[in-house]
Amino acid sequence: MSNQTNTQFSLTRRHFLLLTGSASAALALAACAPAVAPDTAPDAATDASAAASAAGVTAGEPQRGGTLRVAFTEAPANIDPHPTFVVQGAVLRSHIYDTLIWTDEQLTPQPSLATSWEAADDQLSWTFHLREGVAFHHGTPFTAADVVHNFERILGEDFGSQAQTAFAFVAGAEAVDEYTVRITLSNPNVDFPLLLGDPINSLFIAPHDRTWEELATQPSGTGPFQLTEYLPGESATLIRNENYWQEGLPYLDALQFLYMPEAATQVAALTSGTIDLIWQLTTDSVDALAGDPNVVVEEVASGSYQPIVMRLDQEPFTDTRVRQAFKYATNREGMVGV
Repeated sequence: MSNQTNTQFSLTRRHFLLLTGSASAALALAACAPAVAPDTAPDAATDASAAASAAGVTAGEPQRGGTLRVAFTEAPANIDPHPTFVVQGAVLRSHIYDTLIWTDEQLTPQPSLATSWEAADDQLSWTFHLREGVAFHHGTPFTAADVVHNFERILGEDFGSQAQTAFAFVAGAEAVDEYTVRITLSNPNVDFPLLLGDPINSLFIAPHDRTWEELATQPSGTGPFQLTEYLPGESATLIRNENYWQEGLPYLDALQFLYMPEAATQVAALTSGTIDLIWQLTTDSVDALAGDPNVVVEEVASGSYQPIVMRLDQEPFTDTRVRQAFKYATNREGMVGV
């Protein structure tokens, strides 16, 4: 499961000051901290995500089988593969669908449904060579036609989605042959592979022989799990894809996502054994669970980020100087060094 998180909200002046103020405080603390000796392991990163799980066997060789029950605070608005880039929907979709590329812990693009790719000399087109022998959950083989079909949807004028903004520089897609796709760009973008591999902002590949209306209730992807039951606002249950293209995976028999808005409800469910994992903990929940011998609270370095997105058709962001002021207010070089 991905350890990246994302949330969306309207950025008020208070939010912006909190974001930049917190970053400045972290930089100040980092500047005051002693240097880490070369033979000493550094502490966890300042930006970390905490999760809690019921105590179990000691880490070792992966065990096959079982059902993992995970609690989330919010439920996805729908299960359409392309509507919005929010973590609740992305986590569910990323277990049903695959992307062309995925990014590893070092944020390096790695092969997924695309085995290799290269850019043209002018950087205005990218060619992707696709993995053969992959099938969707309903049995149809994965081909270049599916990739083109998904790009055509998100680029269509009638499709209202954040995907249109994320891929605004994409001019079109064409199938060169059954397992080769060429994506043309309106302007060069060296980060194109990274965007395709982002678990939140990525393009999940759905089959071209199913209507979007069908996929909105009965999704079919090439991913490690397939959906068997979806109760909007309550839960989603997935079972292992026995024909998954990555040999030996997944290890679990099933996944169950349970949507619980209240942190106290999540804590009670974990301590009672109703769930196995809380996706994201509040500070109060960490304190409540830290002393429980039957619970493991794990803090890991996070790859999450908080973008500041401005409406260029609204004041004051129509003024280039205002946008530049936001840029200059953030010490990006300093943040990288924390």
